[in-house]
Amino acid sequence: MAMVPDQPAGAAGRLNLEEFQQQVLVILAAQFPTLQFRAGDRAGVILVGESQMGLGNLYARYQQGGVAGAELKDLVCAHFGNLVDVVPPPDGQPLAPWEDARAKLRPQLMPVAFTRRVPLVHFPFHAGLAIGLVLDEPNRYAYVRADDRDGWGKSADELYALALRNLDAQTHGVKIHAFTQPERLMVIETKDGYDAARLLLPELRARAAKHLGEPFLAGVPNRDFLIMWSRRCSATFQSGVRQQLQADSENQPHPLTSVVFEAAAAFVRPATGA
Repeated sequence: MAMVPDQPAGAAGRLNLEEFQQQVLVILAAQFPTLQFRAGDRAGVILVGESQMGLGNLYARYQQGGVAGAELKDLVCAHFGNLVDVVPPPDGQPLAPWEDARAKLRPQLMPVAFTRRVPLVHFPFHAGLAIGLVLDEPNRYAYVRADDRDGWGKSADELYALALRNLDAQTHGVKIHAFTQPERLMVIETKDGYDAARLLLPELRARAAKHLGEPFLAGVPNRDFLIMWSRRCSATFQSGVRQQLQADSENQPHPLTSVVFEAAAAFVRPATGA
């Protein structure tokens, strides 16, 4: 197993940006051995395939906390996790044969910017988000590309419908935390990569509507969290949950959006006047 090297001691015990870049490359090579990472032309940039990944935000967090070793490894993996997911396999290598892929298909919410990195199968959503399709592999999520769709001989709509059915079946055994006092809300936080995407499931929204009233409000600040609450919740709660959505969308791994959604069994859309 590759080890994360000890942090060299600089004048203030911190790495400069070039040293930090090299240590991040060591961590990435150990954690994602099938991908070829390399330094960019500038110290603050790392390249993988044709994708360019900046280190600015990650380095700022490192400077604030002075993390090293295993803690730095966790920080790097959280920062690069979503970006690595959308890097395609080498040319000519399909994700999987259709017979293997069909049961693994899942929908996943993602920033629209990810769809510009490689030609992914995706659908428009709201608030700067898109709906991507992934294969649920044991240790990663492999995003479905247009080439995969064509190789399988399926339409994007067929793939999306199957992905929803698969996620719906997976959700039947998921723990949903439902509260009635002091506020009426529901929370899903399994951290299986699909918590936010469960807002796409009509059956789940219908269940939420029975508990919360219709329409209800919802938030997906990051990929691994879904909160739904009643419009009748107190003003204090409404304000607090919006503040938390903003904070989580800025600070949690796999960030999505702080936008509040209005939902019912039949629809999801950005809330207005809520």
